[in-house]
Amino acid sequence: MNAQELVPYLGKTAESQDVTKLLARFGVKKQPRMKRDEIDATVDLEPQGLVLLFRPADDKSSQLKLAEVQIYSDMEEGFTSFGGQLPRGLTFADSRADAIKKLGKPDLSRRQFRLETWYGNDSTLTVKFAKGEGRIQMLHLGLAASAV
Repeated sequence: MNAQELVPYLGKTAESQDVTKLLARFGVKKQPRMKRDEIDATVDLEPQGLVLLFRPADDKSSQLKLAEVQIYSDMEEGFTSFGGQLPRGLTFADSRADAIKKLGKPDLSRRQFRLETWYGNDSTLTVKFAKGEGRIQMLHLGLAASAV
């Protein structure tokens, strides 16, 4: 599975057939549930280099929607590098300069946190770089601002 294939699942509820099938594809049998006093629920898939983050679908609902997919390289402790193709032509070997060359100027830059964000029509991509302008450490795929 490549990372871009995960984008259509963003915004869908955990109970939807699509998300249920996605979770089953990763061997997850239980629906994600928020713990008391938590603001989200995560499905940790370290061996696949992924974390699926679910948040409440709205203020009055107990339903959760897939809000974010976090994609990791093995630079993140405890994770195996995601084995699929990264979004928008990126690779884990890319530096910040490489990412900007491929994606253009970031829409939001938080250099003190080593984060760059690009907004797309269907999703938002945030990239975290290793210290010292190193290679890509982690990517966040989230809903586009217009879909939130």
